[in-house]
Amino acid sequence: MRPELLFVYGTLRRGAGSRMHGLIARSGTFVGMATFQGLLYRIGTYPGAVASANPRHTVLGEIYRLRAPDFVFRRLDRYEGCGPGFGQDPEYARKRCPLTLASGEAVQAWIYLYIHHTEDLPLIPSGDFLHRSAR
Repeated sequence: MRPELLFVYGTLRRGAGSRMHGLIARSGTFVGMATFQGLLYRIGTYPGAVASANPRHTVLGEIYRLRAPDFVFRRLDRYEGCGPGFGQDPEYARKRCPLTLASGEAVQAWIYLYIHHTEDLPLIPSGDFLHRSAR
């Protein structure tokens, strides 16, 4: 099984206080900070990222190289409520997307994208959930 990259931008980041971050820390290696071309919205106490065509829109997060991706993704899919067995109306879909490391290197990594409408959600203009102020 080859290692997979995972991009986390919200409650799964270091410093967010989520117990699920421990799963990522134990099962992966921190690669570095990265950005995703998208917008970040506040959905209650957690965020949701959506892709954007505008290169000025960025979401800040962390990339991890997972040693046991099947094991980790089974648990994270359950945490994010997506994938088989999670009903007809999940909030997120796990997709492989292009990201940019802080070094400027382009990589492909898995990301949980919010798949509902965002019109009535507050935007986190900084794109950084840990340093957020929504408007």
